Amino acid sequence: MMLTRQFLIMKYCSFLAVIFLYCGNCPINASPHETEDYYLCANDVGGQWGAFGRIPRGCDVDPFGNPEFVTRTMSPLIFDDNQAFDSETTKYMDNLHASLMESASYYFSVRKPSASEEEITAWKQAIATVATVESYWSHYRHASDQRLKMIRGDSGHGHGMMQIDDRWHFVEIEDGVGWQLFENILYSFEIFYSAWEDAVVSNCVDSASNWRDRSRSAYSAYNGGPDDICRWNNEPGQWVQDSNYLDHYNQRQWFDVLSEPEATSQVDVICFLEGEEDCIPLIDNSPQADWYYQLLGLSNGHHCLFDGKSLHCVAQALDVVCLNVLLNTVSRNEVLMIGSNESDSFEQTFYERHVCLENVNETFKVADTIESVIAINIRSTAGGADTGIDSVAGKSYQVLDLVVTGSHSQHRYYKVKQDQTIGYIYAGSKEDYYEWVVLGDHDNLDEIMVPVVNDEVKVLATNGLSLRQEPDSDSELLNTITTNTELTVLDTRVIGSDNSIYIRLSVNGVEGWAYIGHLLPESTVSDWISFIDDTPPPPPPPQPQPDANNSGGGSIGRILLAGLLLMTTRRLWEVIYR
Repeated sequence: MMLTRQFLIMKYCSFLAVIFLYCGNCPINASPHETEDYYLCANDVGGQWGAFGRIPRGCDVDPFGNPEFVTRTMSPLIFDDNQAFDSETTKYMDNLHASLMESASYYFSVRKPSASEEEITAWKQAIATVATVESYWSHYRHASDQRLKMIRGDSGHGHGMMQIDDRWHFVEIEDGVGWQLFENILYSFEIFYSAWEDAVVSNCVDSASNWRDRSRSAYSAYNGGPDDICRWNNEPGQWVQDSNYLDHYNQRQWFDVLSEPEATSQVDVICFLEGEEDCIPLIDNSPQADWYYQLLGLSNGHHCLFDGKSLHCVAQALDVVCLNVLLNTVSRNEVLMIGSNESDSFEQTFYERHVCLENVNETFKVADTIESVIAINIRSTAGGADTGIDSVAGKSYQVLDLVVTGSHSQHRYYKVKQDQTIGYIYAGSKEDYYEWVVLGDHDNLDEIMVPVVNDEVKVLATNGLSLRQEPDSDSELLNTITTNTELTVLDTRVIGSDNSIYIRLSVNGVEGWAYIGHLLPESTVSDWISFIDDTPPPPPPPQPQPDANNSGGGSIGRILLAGLLLMTTRRLWEVIYR
């Protein structure tokens, strides 16, 4: 497990050459990127110098990142300007302090597994001091204009809590390391760690365990560049940043605003540091604390999400993403089973899978026709083994099933038939779905698997079809449609986990719904109905031309004889009437 985590967290370590761009005198990049002051700063707001969580200025997050993502996954780490300042500061700092210290510990355990507890403690104090000097632990704010802000310092060039400068890290800022809190601190950790190690061999730190001087050297390099690693010692009193760092290091003012210095983080720190997107806030202040952001399994087989007041359920865990979209939340993949004595005390809302899946934007429904933009591997299951057969670019297919995975990314898979192979093709995420499949033309299908409006069908079922008031086997029976009856489809409805197909029909002036089989695990539609091909028959092939020399006997001879008689008769009439 450590190897996996190390690989994920060390993604920035492969950027060491780029990371050293934080200095103005770095040989890799001799001059900074010429960004204007307050680059992409929209709807900026002020703040208060020296106030933890809300130093000026704050600019909208959304030119760089997704405010909804922050609100959904990091809400405990947002300073709310709309609340009482003192209480909000304490609440915010308790949560952020726990998250930053857990991040610092975890990072160091991966970066330097052999580190002593003494060094880890010194590292955490050094990081806390950097966060104080750079931004007074300020990052996200809900401002009075009801928009989510990110702190910007140094005339707007410094982004976020540990102040990543867009003049020296422009590419990284554009890639998101400024606005996303954990990307921000991870990137900052890597810069500071490089200086932390270099300080040991500098001429201004007399011992690797002289934690104060080692921290000061690391900060001088962090703030000014590798060549300034001894700036604090060579030019005492010349750089206010170095003096401020020492003051904050000694005084540790952040402890003055904490009510719970040993509190645990309310967000999944390790998940964020490992580069995941669907990381989940941790809530521990209710009797159902472990229900939040959790897929719940009920005794009746349903799978549900809890919104704090009621349960929202689907028949199978496979379809939970539609609940995530409906409730604007994320959830863990693991199922937490709860008994009926627990679940029955809450209101439960059940969502039929196909109705629920319609909440996932830009997806196609079962029975829709799609066109494969590119050739896509057909897999035996959604994301499963490759069948070795691909879809054909530009070809139309009918959707036999839809599976959506990933509450944030919303990866979608469609079940299709290519010749004799039936399986699932991947069709992108909510970000790039249009690059994979688009709406197709029903008339271009090689084979219709599910009848839709205006399709002509013939009843095959030995006992006929039951015409009912609603698309439900328990609904009122209106009529029985006999075998071999030909009908026009008025509508199609797909229902349930097995993708049961109901079609709306009109029989003797009575309209109703008839069940015609299911699609999962395999289609049984052909046992119930067949499709009537309304394409006009092709013209008959041309007859062979007669042999001009063959005039005796048969029809050709008679035709020639009749022609000669007609010509003779016409000549006689011309003579008589001339």
